[in-house]
Amino acid sequence: MKMNKRWLLVGVLLLSVLLPIADYYTPLPIIELPGIMLVIMAVAGWGLGGGIMAALWATLAVASLLLKPFDASYWHALISGAVTFFFLGASTGWIVNRYRRQRSEKERLYREAEDNEKRINMLMDVAPVGILVTDQNIAIKRVNNALLALLGKDSAEVIGKRIG
Repeated sequence: MKMNKRWLLVGVLLLSVLLPIADYYTPLPIIELPGIMLVIMAVAGWGLGGGIMAALWATLAVASLLLKPFDASYWHALISGAVTFFFLGASTGWIVNRYRRQRSEKERLYREAEDNEKRINMLMDVAPVGILVTDQNIAIKRVNNALLALLGKDSAEVIGKRIG
């Protein structure tokens, strides 16, 4: 399923705007939830880089230097929130990037295998000698035209038959 990054960006920006406002009117433990949502949405769209940038942005938004006076408990909550955001952003971003790399490598290998199979089939079709391919039970899976001409048979008569 392909993600629409435009909607993710809208969600990230909306949460970024709402985060300092929510910070002013809500208790500190609750404010981390929109920040965590912000980080997760950024990771989903942009991987590790998005996770780290969103963690930084969420920390700055929660800090909201102009909206609240700082005391010791606020600093403690801010630092614990920043650690949470960065851990969440970096770890999930790393996992998402690794998954995407593995998926793209798997797709590349699949395309390469398909291309190789097409080349082998083309070579079999133009080969002047008779070639057949069997499975592990020695049942014929594929026969080229040269072998069919040599045997004087149709492919439907030969495919699926066991040798010997």
